[in-house]
Amino acid sequence: MLTRRMSKAFHLRSAYSQVVRMWIQGLECMQDHTTPTSSSLTSSIRSLKTTMATRRLTKHISDMDHSKLVCPPLPPEDAVLIRSTRVRVGRNLDEFPLGPGITNDQRKQIESRVSQAVSKFTGDLAGKYYPLNNLSEQEKKQLIEDHFLFKEGDRFLEAVGLNRDWPNGRGIFHNNEKTFLVWVNEEDQLRIISMQDGADLGAVFERLSRACA
Repeated sequence: MLTRRMSKAFHLRSAYSQVVRMWIQGLECMQDHTTPTSSSLTSSIRSLKTTMATRRLTKHISDMDHSKLVCPPLPPEDAVLIRSTRVRVGRNLDEFPLGPGITNDQRKQIESRVSQAVSKFTGDLAGKYYPLNNLSEQEKKQLIEDHFLFKEGDRFLEAVGLNRDWPNGRGIFHNNEKTFLVWVNEEDQLRIISMQDGADLGAVFERLSRACA
């Protein structure tokens, strides 16, 4: 309903692969200076190379179908140790550049589209959208107390242009039960969060999946 997923998995896999390749090269260098009977070293190298070959053939799949999640309830003695559960994802809209390259007008277009989309939520997802450039003092105070209000980014986000035109085009949606939250144009164009007290990960993910459908 809101947007497609932007995944950084490719970059993470590339960095991981580079580190493992360097590790293999280091082990092979060690092997050159080790006796031929060092079978454990040879086995480690072989295992790492097999893992790398397998990863190259494995495609990352993002599946938001909550019915496929294998997540039975925790035993009561374990669940009582968990205060709350949260699942958060980042999303970006197809037709717009990412944060560092986006214009003020484009950011406002994203805010308009998202605020219209979330206004159509019903049932447990129904709630209110709060534009950051038009908050009353009471709304701001409540969002701070709920730990929902995000702030202007640090010097690193400033350096890449993510703080431009602050706070225009930014906003927060949360449902009436305060278990579902959307940040608009914070770092990603959307940060979508599902949360609740306790250890019921299945219920948290089901809510997120339903909102993103």
